Amino acid sequence: GGKSATTGGIGLGHLVGRIDPQVRRECLIGARSRDQGRIVFDYMQALSQSLPDDLRKRLTWRKAPRLEVTFEDDTGPHVARVVPSDGRTALGSSPTLCIADERANWTERGEELEAALLSGLGKRGGRYIAISTSASSDAHAFSRMLDDPPPNCYVQEHRADAGCVPDDIEQIR
Repeated sequence: GGKSATTGGIGLGHLVGRIDPQVRRECLIGARSRDQGRIVFDYMQALSQSLPDDLRKRLTWRKAPRLEVTFEDDTGPHVARVVPSDGRTALGSSPTLCIADERANWTERGEELEAALLSGLGKRGGRYIAISTSASSDAHAFSRMLDDPPPNCYVQEHRADAGCVPDDIEQIR
């Protein structure tokens, strides 16, 4: 659970205001499906157990009708929710953070979701984190973004050398 645990921690830190202190923070977790998004959501919930009691008591976790958590404070409420790759559910939002989980596995509907997320981010100077394993082809939108990143984009790519055997200890490190 390296990638999803990391983004779950970032999402939780954002939600409780430790990363971005904006009022009424909104973190959207984009994923190919609700089940895929649930992985980051579950990491957020598990990591919240390490928060001080006063913070943890202000979190409300919901699993129906959608995966969502709210955090109450003087500048909230703040919300984090899973948005499956049906872009309609993200339209009209104004997120302060978007996490695109396993972005390389989103289908054509994922293009709609990504467009809706990016559109909403511009309203409040939000941040976008796309994290994934490799895309199926160099023509995939995620591969193209890695090869030619947009302005203000930081790319960190980890890849074994061509022809590397799967259990090569030096490549894993």
